[in-house]
Amino acid sequence: MTNPRAPVGTGRPGRARDPVAAFRATLEDMRPRDAVDHAVHVFAELTGQASATVGVWPDRHLPGMERALFCLLYRREGRIVSGEALRAALWPDRDDGGSDNGLRVLAHYLKKRMRGVAVIECVIGEGYRLVRAPGTLFPWETDL
Repeated sequence: MTNPRAPVGTGRPGRARDPVAAFRATLEDMRPRDAVDHAVHVFAELTGQASATVGVWPDRHLPGMERALFCLLYRREGRIVSGEALRAALWPDRDDGGSDNGLRVLAHYLKKRMRGVAVIECVIGEGYRLVRAPGTLFPWETDL
């Protein structure tokens, strides 16, 4: 019998693996409440019910991966999201879950784009946290 969590492919780092196994592993590595939030978000995206406007500003542009990181942090605003969970969500097709350096670089660029609107805090040894500037209301929140 095969292990349902075993990667599919060559087993070399950076190679694609079974997306269901990757998703399961991602959820198992999260706290239960975060796992539920993540699963619901993925379901909403798959069914076309996710908000396409989150992370979209009229006056600033977030490239794809920066927007993905922003959305992951925004969904857990004010709470620390582990680097491991972020790498698994951002690079689900990688056996190694992406690199620490790749996440650091992505967070660096996102921090620069968020100046004056929000702070992306790096909590050493734990992960990252989004903290919005006092009195800031994101454009997509005005329609709520």
